Amino acid sequence: MKEEPWTKHGLNRSHGSNTDRAPMKTGMFHGVVTGAKPNTREYGSMWARTNHCHPSGPIPRLRMRVNLGKAPEWFLGAALSRVSNSSGRCSLWQSLLLSMAPRSRSVWSAAVDRRFPRTVLRAFPLQSGAEAHALQALRATEHARARAASVQGPHLSRPKSLSGDSEGCCFQTGSKVDAYARLRDRPSQRGGLCRLRERIAGCVARTALVLLFVAPAAPAAAASSARSERSLCGDWLFQTNGAPASQWKRVCVPSSFETHEGTNFNGVGWYRLAWRGEAPPGGDRLLLHFEAAATEADVWVNDRKVGRHLGGWTPFRLDVTEALRAGADATNEIRVRLDEKVGHNTQGFLPIVQPHFGGLWREVSLLRVPPVWIDDLSLRAAGNPSTGCLELDVPLVGETAESVDTLSVKWRLEGERKWQSALLRLQPVEPAAGEGRARRGVLRREGCALRAEIPVGAPVFWSPRAPVLYEVAVQLPDRGARKGDFVGTRAAFRSIQAVGDQLRLNGVPLNVRGLLNWGYYPPRLAPFPDEGRFRRDLAFARERGFNLMKFCLWVPPRRYLEMCDEFGMLAWMEYPTWHPQLTPQFLEPLRREFIEFFQYDRNHPSVILRSLTCETGPGADLEVIQSLYDLAHAMIPGAVIEDDSSWIEWNRVSDFFDDHPYGNNHTWVRTIGRLTRYAAEHGPKPLVLGEAMAADTWVPRQPLENRLRGERPYWTPAAFDRQPAWMDQMRALAGPEGLDQLLPDSLRYAWLMRKYQVEAFRREAPQGGYVISVIRDIPKASMGLIDFLDRPKWPARAWDWQGDTICLLETQDDCRSFEAGGRLRGSMRVSHFGVEDLDEAELAVTLAVEGVRDSARSTQRARLPRLAPGSVFEGLDMDISLPESDRPVAAVVQAEVRAGRQRFRNHWPVWIVPRQSLPAGTTLRAGASGDAGAMAEVFPGIEGSSGDDLSEIRVAARFDDGLVDFLERGGRVLMLPDGGAGSFRLSAHWFLRGAPYVPGHALMGRMPRALLVDLQHFDLAGDVILDLPFLDQVDPVLLLWDTHDHGTVKTHGLVFETRVGEGRLLVSALRHGGAHNAAGRWSAGELVRHLAEGESPRRAISAGLWNGLKAKLHEDKLPLTERSWRFKPDPQSDGVQAGWAAPALDDSSWAEIKVGAHWESQGHPALDHWAWYRIAVDVPERWRGRPIYLTFEGVDDCYELFVDGELAARRGDPATRQDTFNERFSHDLTGRLRPGASHCIAVRVYDWYGAGGIFRPVTLGTAPYDPRTEVLK
Repeated sequence: MKEEPWTKHGLNRSHGSNTDRAPMKTGMFHGVVTGAKPNTREYGSMWARTNHCHPSGPIPRLRMRVNLGKAPEWFLGAALSRVSNSSGRCSLWQSLLLSMAPRSRSVWSAAVDRRFPRTVLRAFPLQSGAEAHALQALRATEHARARAASVQGPHLSRPKSLSGDSEGCCFQTGSKVDAYARLRDRPSQRGGLCRLRERIAGCVARTALVLLFVAPAAPAAAASSARSERSLCGDWLFQTNGAPASQWKRVCVPSSFETHEGTNFNGVGWYRLAWRGEAPPGGDRLLLHFEAAATEADVWVNDRKVGRHLGGWTPFRLDVTEALRAGADATNEIRVRLDEKVGHNTQGFLPIVQPHFGGLWREVSLLRVPPVWIDDLSLRAAGNPSTGCLELDVPLVGETAESVDTLSVKWRLEGERKWQSALLRLQPVEPAAGEGRARRGVLRREGCALRAEIPVGAPVFWSPRAPVLYEVAVQLPDRGARKGDFVGTRAAFRSIQAVGDQLRLNGVPLNVRGLLNWGYYPPRLAPFPDEGRFRRDLAFARERGFNLMKFCLWVPPRRYLEMCDEFGMLAWMEYPTWHPQLTPQFLEPLRREFIEFFQYDRNHPSVILRSLTCETGPGADLEVIQSLYDLAHAMIPGAVIEDDSSWIEWNRVSDFFDDHPYGNNHTWVRTIGRLTRYAAEHGPKPLVLGEAMAADTWVPRQPLENRLRGERPYWTPAAFDRQPAWMDQMRALAGPEGLDQLLPDSLRYAWLMRKYQVEAFRREAPQGGYVISVIRDIPKASMGLIDFLDRPKWPARAWDWQGDTICLLETQDDCRSFEAGGRLRGSMRVSHFGVEDLDEAELAVTLAVEGVRDSARSTQRARLPRLAPGSVFEGLDMDISLPESDRPVAAVVQAEVRAGRQRFRNHWPVWIVPRQSLPAGTTLRAGASGDAGAMAEVFPGIEGSSGDDLSEIRVAARFDDGLVDFLERGGRVLMLPDGGAGSFRLSAHWFLRGAPYVPGHALMGRMPRALLVDLQHFDLAGDVILDLPFLDQVDPVLLLWDTHDHGTVKTHGLVFETRVGEGRLLVSALRHGGAHNAAGRWSAGELVRHLAEGESPRRAISAGLWNGLKAKLHEDKLPLTERSWRFKPDPQSDGVQAGWAAPALDDSSWAEIKVGAHWESQGHPALDHWAWYRIAVDVPERWRGRPIYLTFEGVDDCYELFVDGELAARRGDPATRQDTFNERFSHDLTGRLRPGASHCIAVRVYDWYGAGGIFRPVTLGTAPYDPRTEVLK
């Protein structure tokens, strides 16, 4: 097969989609080919005709013929393309890449990408001097192009940055001649050149493509704008705070501290820059512009302090006119002191997943403006859908700002050539109260701002399917020969409303399908990757059915929000306050920062949801939250806002409900039910899950090792270097089988988990929305949809079920296994959130069975009623007969909705398993302990044990003396633990933290590994034996690996066997009961068959461990979690000196509290630092002669233990922040506690932020905590 040009040259082939509502009928593409230099003639032309293209379908590939008879050699062409839609108004300018070899006269294929429309594309050849010129142009910074943008006018979006890791090679400018003139004098940078040369090497010999995007003509005012901008990016001098005056070094701005000081730097730095004269002509002002500086900036110009700014995310400007020295030869100097301020309220979440960052991480420039200028950083421009007016809030700055009484405004739909304009004059008299709104088309003054509502005839609404934007140009009146200030922006008509339990976009119900983005873009620390990388993220999300990107706890560059506007990707802004101190003392600085946040994003129609903080909870002062909430609504009319994206009970001031219900499939429906009930009782309001549906996958070791080459940067997976030892351990335990399946098994497991949880949520909360965690793997968790090598984990086709319209399966108990010869019963629903009604649709459901060709007999059909947007077809009742089989068989339930030419498909893997059967002659008996009813559910008709018959197989849930004796004498036991006393300790476990490991074992001959992977978190899901402590003494059958938030690989037990004395013990923590659990009953029978017929395990429990387990059965405990303690905060840390640990202290005035829960949940919100717990304990007399231990299972964050007023122990350290959050520790108090006596126990707890206290159980007992014996309860 002939290699296509984009493959041959290393270019990515990208297909767009026709997202218009109406089909795009036959259309025409036309283009021109131009020469290398400005003002050269056309060398040829090209054209092509499209065929019929359906909504949501791919744009067809086109065959184009290009006449290059007059073109030079080594030419790469570009085309100006226009799509004409004869079915309606659809005139879109598109970009089309064409790749042509030297002297080529052949016809090439090309693909049109409608996701990122552009206008005109031109190209020039790279040879000799032209190559150097092109490389120099490609390294130009954003500011060179920003200066060009100041001339082009407002219709252009902010140019992208071509920083060191940029992969783009495109520029936007007003004219080709101007682009060359403005880019020629910028020096190139070595790193970018090397990277670019590598890209060029992948093309035909010394041939590359450089595209200059030329936009339509701007308003005439643009060409004579009074503004100009000078970039100050490049080499600056830098030193850390306190360094000798001589120790200055050159650093590149923009970059973070950590780029040149190392990732451990968390302090204060100084920057210096000197340049020659900048005398503003005739009263103009010079503004020092910082796009962002983290975190607190103090700025001096020529030793004169010009300002301070707090906050590391948003742009700010300082007027430096008076501080500058006049004269062309005068030297001016800027000094900037930047404090990184680790722990600042708005530092966000990034420092939790990577090293903290600070410094001048965004661009710096010098902006010249007229004496009265428009503050475009706080300008508001938005279309009001209810009035059809363009609303403008234009803040003016300058001594004579109040004298401005006229405003010139131009606007047009982006891409159109004709502008509409209005000359607005100040309304002489403000309307009195009660007289209604000010007249439209007339200026109003509010302080130093001019406000207007301009009617727009037949406004076109912005939506994800049709992201229509308006270009807006605003100009102040000229003052004689001096031009008035001119700025450009974009606006859109779009409404977002919370109506009952629905979110409505432009009045149409909206299903939010979001993807979480923490701003994590390694290897950079500052979240400012190249535009191409973010563009790929948007395309990645859209191709997988997502319609929203949640910017979680960071503020993306403005260009990113502009791209969301252009692409039609909805956005959720979650402002960077994770566990902040939202208290009255911080309200004013918080308000200043949030004002900048709201000004930053309010002009972007893509931003539809906003969160003021994340997971802060009751610790946030309600008045502070209310103040910020009211501020947001005042600054952003029509916004939908919540106070805290966390857990639904923590929503106090919000327009919608939110929750972060990370959980398991087998508990998911109950979780959704709890949330929907709460929302109904406290609403109605829309329910949108702010974070959910995560799942880790195995890290592909060798490809990543090839990338790392022995280095360990900060973004290396936390457990990466522990993987080899764990795999060696598993190989020694069970051989090599299964280890090569860790990655594919985890990918399937994670995909099935996310798919089920999305579908169940849309089924159980039909009007709700969700955000899936997370777009990219982070070092602490490989739960991203993109891996550590920046590769998608699943192809887009694996997510083709996710969209506005979706088929939803519901079976009994949501089971995925069914008995052979039985029936598959359930229902199929259809949820529809398209923008138009779904009419004349048919639903077909088919069961495709592995090895069965003709599945037509298993197909059911139903006609759907007309479905309006936001409605659900309640279901086709499924009743499908299943074939007989003596072995497990894989099958797939397939559903398809056909509505005209539209197709909506979904599918679900299921298993058909044989009925439970036991080997002939096997005697199966129930042990004396455990629930007889639960045992009978798994093995119908099972009877209790009749004596000491070693030939029988016993099924037990717990150990007792009789079962211990039976095992030691050679009995065979199937242990199905229930978590009760004497049982293996079972714990709830987030299955998202890892995936199954299925090693080679004799049982795999009858139990397919794919069945275990598919069903472990469905029918077989239950609690697990956490971190199996004697893994080296068992033969594993099914385990769970877990690397989530660990620096190691943990192994949890599900199914394993071992020898005990002369007997055999087979343990299964899988769920085998349940009325509809066919796989559970069948697999239990297979475990019995293995005990009856299989070989004995290779490994045995050691005598020492077995004796410890037997002793554990007779341990005596005194739970202190159930009792009331006394509690008192110690804000001044003087409780020790005051004798708060003494037994004689009267603590009757102290508050009552329980251990086992955080103190915030017990009436002590926003409590940090020291607090005391006290309790009196009567030690049982029967413990005389036995050791006594006090065991803590988790304290947040560290503590000191006192017994009868004396310090007995100290765990954790506030100074180094060594915590005891996940520490289980037993304190030997044998010498301090007397049986038969009463003693005072006091615990002094320190919490440095967030929730705190003794939040896990505390026990007084006769045995210490031992992780090996703690496996028994």
